[in-house]
Amino acid sequence: TGLGSTTQPIPAPTPAASPQLIASEPALADTKESLSFNSKVNPSEVATIDANVHADGKNNGWTNSGLIVTKGQNLLITASGEVTLGNNISSGPKGLSDERGNEKDKLIPAEPMGGLVGVIGDDNDDFFFIGAAKHVIAKRGGVLFLGVNEESFTDNSGSFNVVIRVEKLKP
Repeated sequence: TGLGSTTQPIPAPTPAASPQLIASEPALADTKESLSFNSKVNPSEVATIDANVHADGKNNGWTNSGLIVTKGQNLLITASGEVTLGNNISSGPKGLSDERGNEKDKLIPAEPMGGLVGVIGDDNDDFFFIGAAKHVIAKRGGVLFLGVNEESFTDNSGSFNVVIRVEKLKP
């Protein structure tokens, strides 16, 4: 099924403006929610990608980040901005922390509605919650897609500004 249960096709990945950013065996520690690379990573070997994640239903509710990752690659993702989820309910990338976020059919039911989510590849439903900031270790390779944890995108508007920091490909 992939990227939810809708029938619209996922847009094909578009190449990133900079060289393909892939790491084979990154020299990064699993620091869970910590948002810094360890001291073994040279800052000049880290690339930054900016993405504007729209909350509306275009492209099936997903934004192609332009980043192709490999399994085990570390990403530091931060987000800001605000989206409107309909009925004048607004959310930041952390999502709603009250009863308004109890939609059962959102992408990740246990996480706040309206929060920033991601998935790697367009052929699976292995979504992960990002919120305002997250250190992610890729469980698989593929294009990083970003979206909003919501069940219906038809009445949504606004966007999140997302910054992805990733270790560059080693020659």
